[in-house]
Amino acid sequence: MMYSQFLNKTAPGEPYFFVSPYPGKAYSLHWSHIMHCFKETNEKNEGPSIVATHYTPFIIRSGLKTDRETCLVEDHYRRRHEQFAIKYGWEEVRADGMEQDGYDRFGRCDYVLLANALGQVGAGCRLIWSTPTLDLPISKLLDNSQSVPLGSVEISRITGTPESAKHSLEFLGHLLTYLHERGVTGFYVTIRRRLLERYRHSGFDCYETLPGKALEKTSRTGNKEYFLPVWIGVKGYQQAFSILSHSCA
Repeated sequence: MMYSQFLNKTAPGEPYFFVSPYPGKAYSLHWSHIMHCFKETNEKNEGPSIVATHYTPFIIRSGLKTDRETCLVEDHYRRRHEQFAIKYGWEEVRADGMEQDGYDRFGRCDYVLLANALGQVGAGCRLIWSTPTLDLPISKLLDNSQSVPLGSVEISRITGTPESAKHSLEFLGHLLTYLHERGVTGFYVTIRRRLLERYRHSGFDCYETLPGKALEKTSRTGNKEYFLPVWIGVKGYQQAFSILSHSCA
């Protein structure tokens, strides 16, 4: 289902074919399970290196959070800072080592995270939902900002560590399963122009480049990257895996 068809949908929860590669694993919010794993591992004298490589998915909703959820989200901010400020130089280096903006500070985001038993986030992203009082960041790039329907979602700040790389498909499976549970048929994201050119030659058809301008990001060394506004249909989830497995803004 492409973007134009999405705009004409009459029911946000209209059923469509979806097969999750990781069924039944969208909501694993059991911190006690992680701590049990940590305790059990220590009792076996296996050391923290094992629990540090065992990742559990978390869906953290917008609004008030528990202390544990707050700690996980803050560690996601640290991963973002390492990736977008230190590695790529697209964002300011901050004294607290946490990259965040107004969408995060006002609790307007959901987060899909993979964390180990030490509370370290290995992979993550944030989801921003449009409301009558909140426009998506991507709206600023579109020729027609009013074309974004209420209840739409934008995915951004996708991060991953080398240690969690082998779990990337698992992470994406949980993300797309969560979107399916929310009745989402597609989502907005900004993607590097050079990657879109690669997708175009690869025959992907689950995404649509939207009319609008590019978002320019310049590193501290002066290198420029251009990100284009894109809509991705969830029905093409296998292709979406391939697209989202690359770095997005």
